[in-house]
Amino acid sequence: MTAGYQTVSPLVRWGFYVFVFSIPLEYPDRTIPVEVHTLTGAIFLVIALSQAKVCFRQPPVAFWLFAVYIYIWTTRGLLTGVKYPSEFILMFLIYLEGLLLFWTAYNLMLNAIIARNVLLLFVLSCSLMAALLRFGYLEAGSDSAYAGRMTGMGQDPNIVGGNLALGIVALIGLVYGTEKRVLRFRLAYLCLIPLMGICLVYTGSRGALIALAVGIIGFALKRGDLREKVRNVAGIIAVLLFFIWASYHTGTIWNRYQKTIEDGNMAAREEIYPEAWKMFIEKPLAGWGPINNRYKLATRTAEEGRENQSRDAHNLWLEVLTATGLLGALPFLIGLIACLRAAWKARQGTYGAIPLVLLLTLLIINLNVNWIQSKQDWLFFAYALASGAALANVPIRHRLINTRLRNATPLSYFGGVVEKGPFQTNQSRAFNSRKLRLG
Repeated sequence: MTAGYQTVSPLVRWGFYVFVFSIPLEYPDRTIPVEVHTLTGAIFLVIALSQAKVCFRQPPVAFWLFAVYIYIWTTRGLLTGVKYPSEFILMFLIYLEGLLLFWTAYNLMLNAIIARNVLLLFVLSCSLMAALLRFGYLEAGSDSAYAGRMTGMGQDPNIVGGNLALGIVALIGLVYGTEKRVLRFRLAYLCLIPLMGICLVYTGSRGALIALAVGIIGFALKRGDLREKVRNVAGIIAVLLFFIWASYHTGTIWNRYQKTIEDGNMAAREEIYPEAWKMFIEKPLAGWGPINNRYKLATRTAEEGRENQSRDAHNLWLEVLTATGLLGALPFLIGLIACLRAAWKARQGTYGAIPLVLLLTLLIINLNVNWIQSKQDWLFFAYALASGAALANVPIRHRLINTRLRNATPLSYFGGVVEKGPFQTNQSRAFNSRKLRLG
């Protein structure tokens, strides 16, 4: 059962909002040993205990599937032994927190108002990060590894770009992708799209730009009549042309694409991906074990000065397959399919294609970076699942009426279709009155 907005205490709501707002503002060069959003997430979970019946209601099936994956990940590490137990314990705690955040976020975002506020706060946080970068309040990347690429607070430019891609897609969805208006002052919010877009281009993140393009194209999946579909396609083309122009004009991403095409340069991924795949083929059933897989990958792709360091797979699926093999990948994949299925169903609801588009964008980002332990994955997995579940809780008569109104023709009333404008009949007026009473 979906909790009403007022039944969720303001303390719980704002604890959740602060956690979401902190996600794009990560500060890797911090003095404290815990990531900022890990700390705000932990504080929120403690606050959530004050309303356990709301925040920790019966979890969805996907929760148990993800829990099975984490159980296999943990068991595999305990049975095989890990090279550095402290890293294993830390990663386990991050996984556990992510799963609990997924559970509570799902239950809270069953409420449409909370879900809207979460998306809006994520957009505003990304916009704040973009403004700080664009107007010089944060240093651009001076590290040689990030030379010529915009970043700040010590973040990897690919992480900054991924967050901005999600922020842009979420904002486009809130302004144009919903079945009814959910934001006021929409024109003012549109000014944030070029701000975030220019910063995304300057990060030089090729994967983030591709993810953004996929997300924008995904809005073509929004339900509607022919006129709405033509308008959506025209808008999609216009936005895509803007980002192509911006990437060519700045040269940051364009030059990196040229290096990839001409030299095969993918920032070492051209070595990491084949070796990670070979590791999976060698141990396809149970993988190499958590933590151990990263050190093994480092030895296989050793560079001068990195011989004894761990190396991330830079890809969610290669991380899962090398750490736990098919044994862990299957429950994780089934849980993700459940989220995709819910997002597909949610297209009939108020938020239209937004859940599906955000999930597609997130999955493309995860082909370039490994966010399996990041809060972005768990938050938007929960949002996609909650959107479909919230629609299932809407009485069928509400959905039928909304569908009829959306497909109505101007001059006819046949089989329950409503006329609009001056040609309305008494039957159609009565139908509209019933619709208003139903909400």
